[in-house]
Amino acid sequence: SRPMPSLPPASVFTRRSSSGPAMAPSAKAKCSVCMMGPTSAPNQKISITLQPVSFILVTNIATLLLVLYFGKFVPESAKIGMLRLDLVGIGSSFFLALVIHSVCFYRNRRILLPIQTAFINWAFVSGSLTVSVLMSPNAPAEGIAAAIVSLIIGIFMLCGGLAGVGVVIALLGSYGYERAMEKRELQLSRQDLLERYFELQSRLERGTRGQRVYHWLEQTSFSRWFRRWPIPVVILFWLTMQITAMIAATLTGTGDGTNRVGANISPLNAAGYILMIGILVAELVGLSLIGFLSRSIQKALGYGTLGTVVIFAASFIPIGQYGPAHAMRVQNLVASFFVSALIIIFSGFAGLAGELNYRAALRGNVDRNDPASILAEMLRIQWRLSEGKQNVCVLVVDAAKSSRMKAEADALDAEYSFRLYQEWIAEKCGEFGGKVHSTAGDGAVVSFATCESAFNAARRLQTDVHRFNREDNILSLPFQLRIGLHHGAVSAEIDEVEFTEVIDIAAHVEGRAMVGGIAVTNDVVSCLEANLFIPLAEEVDGKQLFLARNPTEV
Repeated sequence: SRPMPSLPPASVFTRRSSSGPAMAPSAKAKCSVCMMGPTSAPNQKISITLQPVSFILVTNIATLLLVLYFGKFVPESAKIGMLRLDLVGIGSSFFLALVIHSVCFYRNRRILLPIQTAFINWAFVSGSLTVSVLMSPNAPAEGIAAAIVSLIIGIFMLCGGLAGVGVVIALLGSYGYERAMEKRELQLSRQDLLERYFELQSRLERGTRGQRVYHWLEQTSFSRWFRRWPIPVVILFWLTMQITAMIAATLTGTGDGTNRVGANISPLNAAGYILMIGILVAELVGLSLIGFLSRSIQKALGYGTLGTVVIFAASFIPIGQYGPAHAMRVQNLVASFFVSALIIIFSGFAGLAGELNYRAALRGNVDRNDPASILAEMLRIQWRLSEGKQNVCVLVVDAAKSSRMKAEADALDAEYSFRLYQEWIAEKCGEFGGKVHSTAGDGAVVSFATCESAFNAARRLQTDVHRFNREDNILSLPFQLRIGLHHGAVSAEIDEVEFTEVIDIAAHVEGRAMVGGIAVTNDVVSCLEANLFIPLAEEVDGKQLFLARNPTEV
């Protein structure tokens, strides 16, 4: 586990946000992506899907008109009740509607939208066809209840499947949105993160408090119980649902295998089938709630697996025709396997919905100036800023009187010699594992993994500079070096940081070094032998200065 970083005061950094005052949160901001709508979507939706409910209603009416239009071209013998329906026309119309609705579901990313759409379609279509059958003069006196029940169940299953497809498409839209947001955040530069950090800090210091918004599902009694006792709630829920279904099937005669939908069933059997549909809906709702409230795909899959175990164990309870013998029949075992697989898959999608909704809710609460959410976001940025934090020893080398060297020489000669000088620094420091991060005309900033390698490189530079002046330098004045060393922590890659305390201190130390000498801080001395240095009665940036007794290798 990583230790929690402390929030730095504003004085730690030197830059403030240049983006101006913080923008006020939108009053229309919503707390979730997949359940209540998007927050700060990177792209504007296409105009026809800006009002999804109206869009769905209009396309449903258009689909119905197409179905009725195609029905004019079929014979009277193809009537269902009072309606003449063309199966090819129905299939084409509904497929076109499904494609159009899928685009809307994907771009709006609201999983309630396809569920609401499916429920409205089921109620409208089943109601229309039921009224048509009842009002038809050719309706048979017997078996009409069975036909209506078959119609309602068949349409329910069809709409339920379409709702499942719509939910998956909406979740894919939410997942794609989250991935796009994560990609954008990863592409933020260090300066962008700093500006975001100070913008949040400014909002927090102003004390503008907003109301923390929770999803309405999280305010239910079921949610509170689930948060406190997740496993007992899962076990109790599925045990209650399974026993209720077994009792209902036994009392209404819908589970003994003697009745089939479409046969001449009694009103009690018809009521039993409708009751079983209600129980199935309750199970789907509970399964969705458990997965959604888990806020994690892994947890949701675990709870779904636990539910299948409870259902299978409950099927051994002797209620009516149920019991061990019924549960161990081959066909029932196969059915249990497929039901368990569906429950686990459904749980995974519900967990994905909860996870996406939770991430979006966090962003929404930050937009509303919720203090706890702002602090959490600041901590997250702190983790990003501290990634790759490492201890390094920084060497800063500078050529003394470099301005005079250039002024008294030909411009091309100066350019040539200083170019060789920079290459020489990189070569000698590279022999000890040094990495050059910044070069100027008269110096360089080099990082080393250890103080020992940095100090040895500094001595090599002060030793070999005499050979360099003798063999490579074509200027009349020699290169005379001042070198400063400091050891400390650097956040991220050193060449991606515009300002770090380590580099700043090392540069100040180099300015205090003698020509031909090496100055270091007490942090460097603590890593090496103290007898190699002479302490000075002065400090730089709160660090005690030391001079190397022998700055060369000779």
